[in-house]
Amino acid sequence: MAAEELDENGFVYDFGKLKWFRDWLEENFDHTLVLNEDDPSLDHIEESIGGLSNIIKIPSCSCEGLAEFVFKRLEHMLADETNYRVRLVSVTVYEDEHNTATYTEV
Repeated sequence: MAAEELDENGFVYDFGKLKWFRDWLEENFDHTLVLNEDDPSLDHIEESIGGLSNIIKIPSCSCEGLAEFVFKRLEHMLADETNYRVRLVSVTVYEDEHNTATYTEV
């Protein structure tokens, strides 16, 4: 996150106020199967799951694709939350301790 000026507490953004973002992450990713929207097995998978899991379809469920997906959703939510005072700089997704991907809007 970045801002031209710090808030009244000297923060770019008070991380204690990120509950709205944690709730969005849980709603969209907790107990959720993430699939590419063009997965050739999508219909079969949806039929097989039968409501046992949430399914979210995104353009690319790679680490890179997830970073971009979250960035593009969060940048608008953060702008609304802060009345456009704070902008999102990047999002990093950790696949494991060795693999990460960072999306930065250019």
